[in-house]
Amino acid sequence: MSTYKVRVGTGHLAMAGTYSSIFITLVGTRGESPKQPLNSVGRDFVSGAVDEYKVSSDRDVGPLILIRLHKERYLFFPEDSWYCSFVQVMTPEGETYHFPSYQWMEGYCTLTLREGSAKTINDDAGDPQLLEHRKEELRVRKEAYSWKEYAPGWPRCIDVESVDELDSNSKYSITKTTIFALRAAKSEVEVRMKGFYGIKDSCENLNDIRRVFWFHRTPVTEYVADHWMEDAFFGYQYLKGVNPVVLRKCTKIPANFPVTQEMVAKSLGESTTLEKELQKGNIFLTDYKILEDIPGWEINGEPQYVAAPLCLLHLTPENQMMPLAIQVSTVPLSFSLADFPFFCILA
Repeated sequence: MSTYKVRVGTGHLAMAGTYSSIFITLVGTRGESPKQPLNSVGRDFVSGAVDEYKVSSDRDVGPLILIRLHKERYLFFPEDSWYCSFVQVMTPEGETYHFPSYQWMEGYCTLTLREGSAKTINDDAGDPQLLEHRKEELRVRKEAYSWKEYAPGWPRCIDVESVDELDSNSKYSITKTTIFALRAAKSEVEVRMKGFYGIKDSCENLNDIRRVFWFHRTPVTEYVADHWMEDAFFGYQYLKGVNPVVLRKCTKIPANFPVTQEMVAKSLGESTTLEKELQKGNIFLTDYKILEDIPGWEINGEPQYVAAPLCLLHLTPENQMMPLAIQVSTVPLSFSLADFPFFCILA
């Protein structure tokens, strides 16, 4: 008889706990254990709790590769959802296996979790159970996230009519949804109280926006407000922003972006040249040609311009991504951006 120590973590989200009965099956390289209940004195699986159990098996299952969590009805309690963060299993030999979960179990179902070591499909080649688990994961994801054509010529979107059709793992938690709603309501109240509601005039500067939304100041927003015009912060956003994949290594200056050594000599310094940095692989390019010819929207009846810029950046010896040159469109301009500094901001 082998005895395993099992630790189960329940998420800190609102309503993450469950009244359902939870069972576990241990799957190893030499077999699997019988389904065993996870039950102790008092209530189990409370939101934010980490519960510990002892699970016995009449056989040696070998090194663990999978576990199965079974969620079943308990007495008269209604069906609910449970957010399982993780499961840890310590073997009789003292070895600990980690099974990350971080997902909801909705209704009465079985969830199979693989051991948390990062492995590729080649690492699983000798184990049919792990390969089958990969196939099952792909099948479930294809069913949950199928695509449909929203309209001819448009990018495809997920095949649901509303967010309500998605499972809990694909939606914001109740806590986050409530925070969003309260924050939106508070912002509207703030704007109304200050007399800005319905005003169609543009803000003159960043301080105008600060005066409107001073309820929502954080260290991050204050830092961005103070440093957003700095070159180092501009380059930083290409690596940490919402779309870092637009950054590409540049080995040759494009014909439609006629940047010369004379233009960037001051930025590069005396110790190097544009050609040398191109050869070293320290020059990067962002090209937003995909935005070209997209019609702009209107704000208060005023048509807006959608830029399709190009930007050349340099990875400095200090490991900072610094902008070298910016062009507001894919067509070279006949004037210098130094004459129109706000074009750089638009780009």
